[in-house]
Amino acid sequence: MTGPASLPDEDVVHDGADTGAEDLAAAARAAEVDAWCARLIDDQREAIEHLRAQLRVIVPDATEGIHYRVPTFFLDGPLVALTVNRSELTLITMRPGLLQSMRAGLSGVSWSGSTLRTPLGEPFPDDVLREIVLARAHQNATGT
Repeated sequence: MTGPASLPDEDVVHDGADTGAEDLAAAARAAEVDAWCARLIDDQREAIEHLRAQLRVIVPDATEGIHYRVPTFFLDGPLVALTVNRSELTLITMRPGLLQSMRAGLSGVSWSGSTLRTPLGEPFPDDVLREIVLARAHQNATGT
């Protein structure tokens, strides 16, 4: 006799993760980011949506949410945060030492501490963005 349909078969290995609930939670957090972005004026919203799209390509397994009142990508912890104002788009790496160690490759890009800035309407260079985000992902994955 078999058990109730909602219970897994004994031969099925289940790691305890409820991916359905995780997916719903991730979708809810992404909806919070969408709502945050919807309040922006057009040029700001377009800039931040472009950056979000770039980040989704670079780290497709990352999730999004609001952290410290700004959109943040998460992968093994907070990865990078995004913000925008009237004149610039900002990427916050959360690790000041990272940008310092990469300073040679950041010529022509405005940065200080853990923050990278670009004028509104000018996206971050793809190669710089990819290098920074992948370095952050490595830091989070290794705990360094």
